[in-house]
Amino acid sequence: MIRTQPDQSFEYGHDDRERQVVHVLQPVGRATPRPGVILLHGGGPTGGTPLQDLDWAEPLAARGYVALMVGYRLFDLETRRSPWPTQLEDVQRAVRWVRAHAEALGVDPSRIGAMGHSSGGHLAGLLGTTDVLHDHDPGLRGRSSRVDCVVSIAADADLMVPYRDAETTRVVSAWLGGTVGEAPDAWRTASPTHNVDSHTVPFLVLPGSRDESVPIAMSRNLAVAQSAAGVDHIAAELAAGHHDIGISEVARARWLEFLADRLHPEH
Repeated sequence: MIRTQPDQSFEYGHDDRERQVVHVLQPVGRATPRPGVILLHGGGPTGGTPLQDLDWAEPLAARGYVALMVGYRLFDLETRRSPWPTQLEDVQRAVRWVRAHAEALGVDPSRIGAMGHSSGGHLAGLLGTTDVLHDHDPGLRGRSSRVDCVVSIAADADLMVPYRDAETTRVVSAWLGGTVGEAPDAWRTASPTHNVDSHTVPFLVLPGSRDESVPIAMSRNLAVAQSAAGVDHIAAELAAGHHDIGISEVARARWLEFLADRLHPEH
């Protein structure tokens, strides 16, 4: 039976206006601990909801993973609330919270992957290329925010590549605190491609060759940087548009195979 609601929901953080929540879908009848997969929703810095990833969570849970759909604070274009790097801070905290509560969640803290589509793939990429920005939470101090592998689907992987439309450029500029000319360091630091080094975790990079929203050059540049750094990665361009690739059966087969090879759900 396909589940339409998470099994559990937990608060992993909060500010004075909202709670940050992780929704959990557990594998049925499986021994613990199991590998966990952090699912990060798309929608740009201003939109989306974690439960839109239930279609990914279900096949993961069916194959023995604990699927963790993470909500994070969204940028408010009108008030400028929650600008970069709020979203990265939130998802890094979520990974550390999962590791701190691994036993209760039935998760093996040494087998945690992250995956996302579009802006979710952007954040997943940063979880595989950066370390924690802030380590002052007493309950999480010393715990790593870096995941063990990443699936990056049609992701905004290199923000130094220009977007095709002016509205996306306007929103991203507001989120990052200026245009690429005004705030080049922010655009570069926020790009997984420009954080790749020898410590970068294994990646599966899946762009769509017919992507009408995110330039395919972003994913190509990420793969080039990974090759230059000697990073374990697989890059495969699929014949799909930006939204099609998120529901593509071909893409699903690729990421399920990749996660099985890196996280070993059968163990």
